[in-house]
Amino acid sequence: MRSGAKPATYLAGTKRPVVILPGIYEDWRFMLPLVERLSASGHPVHVVPELRHNRDVITDSAVLVAGMLEQRDLRDVVIVAHSKGGLIGKQVLIDDAAAQATGGPVRVAHLVAINTPFAGSAYARYAIRRELREFSPTDALLKRFATILDINERITSIFSTVDPVVPDGSLLPGAYRNIRMPFLGHFRILADVRVLAIVDAIAEAPPAVPSPRAR
Repeated sequence: MRSGAKPATYLAGTKRPVVILPGIYEDWRFMLPLVERLSASGHPVHVVPELRHNRDVITDSAVLVAGMLEQRDLRDVVIVAHSKGGLIGKQVLIDDAAAQATGGPVRVAHLVAINTPFAGSAYARYAIRRELREFSPTDALLKRFATILDINERITSIFSTVDPVVPDGSLLPGAYRNIRMPFLGHFRILADVRVLAIVDAIAEAPPAVPSPRAR
């Protein structure tokens, strides 16, 4: 990870914009292999420095991301997220679909979530820190997410075969695609050339956005 990397370096490009959402305790540079691959392919890559190291409440972080999308008037973007970032991304998708239902533009076309604990992590039940308890399978937000299935068709979930951080796995019911990769671990997947190629292909041509549904 190059600590000196600057967000403005990756904003050039004429293809579909991409937004990067890292996991908890990470900043955007943690996903630099993906950032550089997508930028080299011609995508303007946007990050959200206001997330800092992503310790804030998921819904609050989603508001920050949505605000950035609106401020920069980004449309039809692909969000590429790791771990907690995928949960933030799902909330952004939910809110984006609600805005579309009332005539708003499509700001988010698709979410690519990598090793995201959509069903939570059993370890989080015993966490002392508030920001880790958000990942408990009994957390109210995760339980609500489990009832909002139509949004999942706008999500591709990519995950390791064995993820010790997310022992319950990242299989997402109703996802556009669930892609299991032959890895052990939570982080190594982010730099694998096969994953970079999959993400690059989705950013190039994401699936069509379904018509918004009343919720």
